[in-house]
Amino acid sequence: MEATQKISITKWHVALLVALLFGVYFLRDFLGVIALAALMAYVFNPIYKRLLKLFRNRKGASATTTIILSFFILGIPVALIIGITIAQATTLINNMQQDFVNNPDTSLTNIVNDLVNQVNSVTAPFTHNPATLQTQDVLGYLRSILPDIASTLVQLITVTIGSIPRFIMYAVAYIFVLVAFFVYQEGIINGIKTISPFSKSINDKYFRKVGAMTSAMVKGQFIIAFAQGTVSAAALAVVGLKPYFFFFWVLFTFLSFIPLGAGIITIPLGIIMLLTGNIWQGLLILGNHFIIVTNIDNVRPKLVPKDAYMPAALTLLAAFAGVAHFGFLGVVYGPIIMILIVTTIETYVEISKAGNLEKS
Repeated sequence: MEATQKISITKWHVALLVALLFGVYFLRDFLGVIALAALMAYVFNPIYKRLLKLFRNRKGASATTTIILSFFILGIPVALIIGITIAQATTLINNMQQDFVNNPDTSLTNIVNDLVNQVNSVTAPFTHNPATLQTQDVLGYLRSILPDIASTLVQLITVTIGSIPRFIMYAVAYIFVLVAFFVYQEGIINGIKTISPFSKSINDKYFRKVGAMTSAMVKGQFIIAFAQGTVSAAALAVVGLKPYFFFFWVLFTFLSFIPLGAGIITIPLGIIMLLTGNIWQGLLILGNHFIIVTNIDNVRPKLVPKDAYMPAALTLLAAFAGVAHFGFLGVVYGPIIMILIVTTIETYVEISKAGNLEKS
């Protein structure tokens, strides 16, 4: 009888796994919406809990009010920033193209020419060629890639929105899913624990670890990325790129989720400034990165507990994989998915070391 019951339970576990996999496949186009709703439910859950007390446990009114507040707190500012960023990115690339194509004597062309001369003077003793690089070749290459850069940047930002009908469909789905996460959060968590094949202690440990790592991502990584993006963009604004502040702010904020972050752009830019004779601008950009931006990372241990820390290599891979699957917002989704994977493996290792795994 006991053997039959074990076989029956095993079959149900297999059936449940198949159902979950089919559900993921069936909802694959809305996984990004579900992930965003789950993240926002986690972020705004403290507000929802307060409103729940204020509205005397009326969940519908509390959830609706929380969503409206989240729209004003995040929705409108993010929409404005995205719109301004797209406009500034397009303007920046168009201005660069016009400078290279229509105005051969502009500052951008002169910068490239000075940089080529500097490189040739450094490499000449090794190559025995005083003109290893040609200014026209570099300008021609830049002319050829600028349209691709422009389209890639705009596409990367807008891919998460898509067409207007698709955006409306995603927005409606997001609102309903977010309401469900608020109103039925206890039932969802208890349901997951119920269908889990593991014991209550293991489930509690797993959810506690996922919560700690997600909290570290939201409270730690987001705050640090915001600060680093703001400081890096402000430095570029000081040296003359003020009209493109929001574009660089968004770019640097998202780059801050990966190792080196804004330095991928600001370090080469600072070196180019120095080589082309813009000494104070180059020193300001490099000093800002190595002294201010890098030291912002020192705040991370205070915001991110040691047991909730995820290695930089995994964060980098997760961010890139997230962008490949979900577009621009994949920088956020990717690390969260990696948190679930890492937590699952770490929980298994802890249980295995404790000798609590049943061996057949």
